[in-house]
Amino acid sequence: SQSRAEEGDTAERLQQELEEARRAAEDNKGLAETLRLERDQLQSQVQGDASRESSQVKTLQAELQAAVADNRRVEEQRSDAESRARMQQANADSAAVEVAKLKQESTRGV
Repeated sequence: SQSRAEEGDTAERLQQELEEARRAAEDNKGLAETLRLERDQLQSQVQGDASRESSQVKTLQAELQAAVADNRRVEEQRSDAESRARMQQANADSAAVEVAKLKQESTRGV
C-alpha cells in the first residue's frame, strides 16, 4: 500500500510537471510570436531606412554630377575668356606698335 501511495505521489508529481511544461511551452510560443513580430517590424524599418538612404545617395550623386558639369562649363568659359583677353592684348599691342610707327613716320615727314 505504501508503494501504491508512492506511485500515486509520483504520478501526481509527474502530472504537475507535465502541466508546468505545457504552460512553459505556451509561454514560449507567445514569446516566439512576439519576437517574430518585433523582428519583422525591425526588418521593415531597416529596409525603409536603406531605401531612404539609397534615395539620398542617388540624389547626392545627381547633385554632384550637376556640380561637376557646372564646373566644366565655368572652366570652359574662363578658358575662352582668357583666350579672348590674350587675343585682345595682342591686338592692342599690334595697334600700339602701328601707332608708334605712324607717329615716328609723321615726325620724320614733318
